[in-house]
Amino acid sequence: MVVHRKIYDLGSGLNMYKVNSLESEYYLKFPDNLTFNCYMLLAINCYKQKIKFFPISWREDDQVSNVKMVSQAFNTFKLVLSYLFKRKRYLQSELRTKIVSDYNFETIYEKKKGSK
Repeated sequence: MVVHRKIYDLGSGLNMYKVNSLESEYYLKFPDNLTFNCYMLLAINCYKQKIKFFPISWREDDQVSNVKMVSQAFNTFKLVLSYLFKRKRYLQSELRTKIVSDYNFETIYEKKKGSK
């Protein structure tokens, strides 16, 4: 109801973004935990971005989920309510409990200009 669209799953799938839609690095202030995808879904609504969603599923019979369902549901509800009332101000605030100053990465492939 908050984002005015159906959301089918909050984590079992791949969200595909255009690279230039992530250039502002707005997502760097989002928590590094199970709620990250929730924040990304709110952000694509707020910034009017388009994504492609590809659902995935898997099953593991021998593992017990490590997700604490009640606390996860409560945290998700709190972040949605905060977004409902503050919108962009909420998403632009520092939302991490542990702040990482530099995320290191290695570029694996980069398309050269003019190549096909």
